[in-house]
Parts: sequence; structure tokens; C-alpha cells
Amino acid sequence: MATDIEELRSLVPANQLQQQQVVTVGTAAVTEQAVAMIRGQMQLAKMFKRDQGEALTNLLEYAKLGPLAADAFYSFRRGRTLVEGLTIDVLKLCAQEWGNILFNVEEIERRDGESTAVAYAIDLQKNTMSQRRFIVKHIRDKNDDEGNNAGVALKSERDIYELIANQGSRRLRSCLEDLIPPHILGAVDKQLRATKADEAAKIPLVDRIRDMIPAFEQVGVSKAMLTKWLGGRPLGEMLEKEYLQLQTIFRSIKTGGQRVEEFFDKPTAADGMGPGKKTTPPKDAPAGEGANANGGQTTGKLDARESAVVGEITLAQEDTFDLLLKLTKEAATPEVLAELGERRKKVMSKLTVKQKTDLKNAAGARAQEIAAAGEKKDTTAAAATEKPAAAEPTTDQAARNREDFGDGEETSIPE
Repeated sequence: MATDIEELRSLVPANQLQQQQVVTVGTAAVTEQAVAMIRGQMQLAKMFKRDQGEALTNLLEYAKLGPLAADAFYSFRRGRTLVEGLTIDVLKLCAQEWGNILFNVEEIERRDGESTAVAYAIDLQKNTMSQRRFIVKHIRDKNDDEGNNAGVALKSERDIYELIANQGSRRLRSCLEDLIPPHILGAVDKQLRATKADEAAKIPLVDRIRDMIPAFEQVGVSKAMLTKWLGGRPLGEMLEKEYLQLQTIFRSIKTGGQRVEEFFDKPTAADGMGPGKKTTPPKDAPAGEGANANGGQTTGKLDARESAVVGEITLAQEDTFDLLLKLTKEAATPEVLAELGERRKKVMSKLTVKQKTDLKNAAGARAQEIAAAGEKKDTTAAAATEKPAAAEPTTDQAARNREDFGDGEETSIPE
């Protein structure tokens, strides 16, 4: 047997055997150095333990910063559910403030066309570790002109490094979530969402929607795709919660973490969302009830400042006296009149005393018409007399309208 081993060894060039020995010795030296470094850091962590109260206080102060809250969340779609969470940048900040945590992403092996990497996080004080080992193929996903997934092989060292770092950041985020207590991350998440909502509220929602549309178009999401994401509703009916979700989706697409098709479906002719195609009102809908300024049909909620023409949506149409007067006369519910009252307050300085009076009278008359229409729907006159309070909203609405239009100096509307 020994003779056979010697014969096999004689077939291997001497320089190759020496190279293998050097590599083995060098790897052992690097490993021993890394172990020694971690041992030293663990000793320091035992000496300088973290202050949990101070760490949480600092993190909550960071979470009150608007720029941090704006980019604090990622999102991806899992089936029909939209999943959101804290980004890797926020998790790194939490790890730094929590203290005594060592984390990194390292490439440990490379073969033809793929690399083996590991993401890890070590709590040096508690002597606990979380790691994720994964394989990264040197291929970047890319859609062709027809929307089909077509991978592109990577050859550049920089491209391969960025690909490993991108995929490693997701595993590293999971490792940090394993080590940082859930109540700490939960408190930071709650404060960041509150800050994000407060910052967004400083700008009217309609203006934010208007600015959001061209930003989404730059990453390949059209108005029709946004409308379909809303379930076919006009963009003007977007809720604050939906806007914040779209803001998170936009960040995930822009940073390359997710693709457009993971969130949005291309509209089809069957959806009634083709370019220039209008929404058809129901045939049995009463004329003038729920109609918007463009003659389209809404769901009873005021189609604020917008045209409901899908594919040609005009946002943030400036409120004028004629537009407000028309919408007031067509208001279908007291809620719509109240919303119009808020809009009127924003243009008070542009209205003359006569225009204010006309709008006030129109709002009061429309409130009475709505109340009268409600009374006609009562089954019997007795039911109406038993509930005299049913007419009180008319008085309250008229009082609210009078508050909206106080006497003031006459000003002219700029041409």
C-alpha cells in the first residue's frame, strides 16, 4: 500500500505539492487570527456591557428623524400579501446602538459561475450567533423587451461583489433580527411609522400623489398600473395608508431589491384601463348623484380635484369659484359638503365677499335638499315625526357653512 501511495505522489509535480502546503498553512493562520480577534472582542464585551435603556432611548431619537423614516422600510409580495419590514440600514443602526454585536457578509468559496457566502451576526456579550449560508450564481436577472426573465452572466469582479452584497444583505437582516430583542425592534418600527406619517402629512395628499406619478413612471410603472393596483379606483381616491405602502414599494423597486412585476400587473382592455378609456357609470344610477366635475360616476365619495378619466388623470386641479360652486350643487352627502368646506377654507383669500356668500348659500340650499331627500325615503310620516332629530344635521351643516365664510374684506381673484 505504501508503495502505491509513493507512486501516486511521484505523479504529482513537486511545485504543486508545495503550493498546496502553503495554502493549507496560510488558511490555518488566517483562521487562528480570526478566532483570536473574536476572543478579544468577547472579553471587551464582558467588561463593557450594553446599557439597554440608553440604547432604546438613542434608537427612538433616531427614529424621529424624517430622512431616516422615509427610507426605513422595504416591501415584497408573498402570494397576495404585501410584506413590509425594516431595511438592512435600520437593522445595522439598531445593532450599533444595541452594542457588542459583530456582523458581516463574507464570500468563503468561489467556483465556476457561482460563489458560496455566509452572513453572520454574533452577540459577543451573550455568546450567541446567527448565520445564513447561501450560494450566489454569477447571473443578474434582467427582463427582455417582451418582459421575459433573461439572466445576464457577470464577469466583472465589481459586479460579482455587488451581487453578493445585495443578496447577503437580506440574510444579514434576518441574522440581526434573531439577535436584537423583538420589543426593541417593535418600538423602533412604531416610532418610524409615526414619523413617516407626520412628515407626509405636512404636504397635502393630492400634491404627494401628483409628485408620485412621474417618479413611478421613471421606474416603469404607468398611471394605469397604479390605478389597477388600487382596484380600479381613481388615483384621487387613494388613502393615506395606500400612499405610504406605495412609497415603500417605490423604494424597493428603485433600490433594485424587487422588480416591478412583483407588485404591479399590466392593465388589459378587459380591466377598462386602456389609454384614454373612461369609466362607464352604472345605468341605474340617479342623475347628478355622486357625479364628478367631468361627468364621470364615483362611488359616492367626492372625487377631489381630479378628473376620473383613467390614463389621462389630472391631479391637483386648482380650486376655483366656478368649480367649487358646481361641486357644491352636485354634492350627494353631508360628508361631501364637509369636505368641500375644508377645500373652501384654503382659497378664502382668493374669493370676493359676493362669491363667499354665493357659495355659502349654495351649500346651505344643498344641505336642505339632501335632508329633504332623506325624509322622502322614510316609510311613513309617523316615523319621521318620532325622530325629529333627523332634521338637525341640516342646521348643523348650515352653521358649519356659515363658519366657513365669515365676513371679510373683499379681495379679487387673480386672473
